Amino acid sequence: MAIPPLLNSGDLVSVLSPASHTNSNAWENGIAVLEKWGLRVARGEHYLSQHFGFGGTDAERLSDLQNALDNPEIKAIFPIRGGYGSSRLLDDLDFSQFIQNPKWIVGFSDITALLLHIDSLGVAGIHGPMPNNFCQKGGEFSLEALNGLLFNGCANYTCKPHPANILGEVEGELIGGNLSLLTHLIGTPSFIKPHGKILVIEEIVLHLEECADKLTTHYIEYIKTGESQKTIEVVRAILNDIAVKIEECKTKTLQLYS
Repeated sequence: MAIPPLLNSGDLVSVLSPASHTNSNAWENGIAVLEKWGLRVARGEHYLSQHFGFGGTDAERLSDLQNALDNPEIKAIFPIRGGYGSSRLLDDLDFSQFIQNPKWIVGFSDITALLLHIDSLGVAGIHGPMPNNFCQKGGEFSLEALNGLLFNGCANYTCKPHPANILGEVEGELIGGNLSLLTHLIGTPSFIKPHGKILVIEEIVLHLEECADKLTTHYIEYIKTGESQKTIEVVRAILNDIAVKIEECKTKTLQLYS
């Protein structure tokens, strides 16, 4: 796995919109944070464009992202936000220059599509906050952790214990992202190669039934790919804005599998 170089003050980074367009000015505070970190920010030509729900037409978003991937002076790419649309670009992107000069791609939600694709190419990415939500209330730890990872290579995370935890140690490459995108990409070249990896799932605004349905679909399609004998360790599911607890989701899913 290729690890992009750490960032230094004065580095050039790109801010663009490969998915949905921004619906607020919160991204301005995000860019201010990047500049406070000492980074120079290059805005994609169409970073504030709108085409229906997208941050521009497919061609505009493709152009901005391709330019950022190819420019050797750009050391990191920060999509403004997620939403929908990144997966529409994957088949037309050329990652040859990116592979020769890896750079960080940072995001979550719909940006999972890009993160999974570069993982399939052997390049690490960062599942982390984006400029549109850098300064949201409660996100201080995530922003501090992102800074530590980008500039110092520090990644140390803790979470509260849970009654369902199984004590032990596991070692492997961390992979995963948004559950909907994981499900959609099964069977494509961008889907993760899961053997020996640690899977983290992120999802929002799903009811219990929807969550269980997606996990069941993921499980069935996973078997079809011939990967059913390989191990994925699910270390944490981040299921926000739902009215059920994680253990209930797990129980319901196991019942569907049995």
